[in-house]
Amino acid sequence: MLLAVWIIAVVWLSISALHALLSSWKPTSQAYHNFLNHCGLAVSPGHVKAYWTGCPGWVHRLGSLPGLRYWFDMGSIVSTIIQLLSLPILALLLVNALRQPAEQQILKPVIPGVNVPWSQMVYFAITIFVCAVLHELGHAVAAVKEQVRVDGYGIFILLIYPGAYVDLHDEHMAVISGLRRLRIFSAGVWHNFVLALFGYALILGLPFLMAPLFAVNMGAVVINVSKDSALYGQLPVGTHITAVNRCPVPTVAHLSSCLGHVYSMDMGYCLPLEYVKKQRQRLPHPAAPSDTVLSPLDCCAPSPSHICFT
Repeated sequence: MLLAVWIIAVVWLSISALHALLSSWKPTSQAYHNFLNHCGLAVSPGHVKAYWTGCPGWVHRLGSLPGLRYWFDMGSIVSTIIQLLSLPILALLLVNALRQPAEQQILKPVIPGVNVPWSQMVYFAITIFVCAVLHELGHAVAAVKEQVRVDGYGIFILLIYPGAYVDLHDEHMAVISGLRRLRIFSAGVWHNFVLALFGYALILGLPFLMAPLFAVNMGAVVINVSKDSALYGQLPVGTHITAVNRCPVPTVAHLSSCLGHVYSMDMGYCLPLEYVKKQRQRLPHPAAPSDTVLSPLDCCAPSPSHICFT
């Protein structure tokens, strides 16, 4: 985590230093500012944004679709219900957060490198950006439908979090009715709610959608081996397990059943001597009295309380 923080800090310091250099150095100052103005870019420490004036034509075409007002009316109702329900739910979650251990809490802050691996941050950032764009698109389309001018729109990145925004004309917003303003304000939450439902349905239907590309009930696949396990370093990630001691393993549930059956059996295994020697040499020799010389294959130091073998 510390390395990732250092990398982020170095990147933003480099961006700020380059921005300061190009802005203040006479040979590049004018051209650099012209470039920023042309692209609608603004740079500040830890923050870069792009802003474009006006509203794209395709947003106007979306806002003129028939029946769209019923869509935003539904969004106003759903968003109001969500807001009313969210207040007591958040209060309850806050009380539980103060009473329960962190691992038992339902609502947790997203902290990169703590509960979100850095390896997943690209997917996380893309997800946030898509949600933000659809959220702001909802505001823009609803504003067009309610005949409110969209003065501009933009995107930004704050440290590692991307986002988007729209700029609505204040005077138009001030003169329209409260119901029309509610449609505009609720459109963003409504679109995120629909997106969440779509994502949930996609997760539920993923096995059926991907069925033609994958085989199912053909075994279990190792995706991780705990460092505390005796199999760590011995069982490679990606191993395809089809049976354990002739017990078929078509699914993960069958794997648990087979391992439980093996555990309950009083039995041992014969291993080649060369294999035992090779594995034993990888482990440190156990402590022993100074007058005792241990064989490389001793499992423990000679002691009245242990039964050892070679």
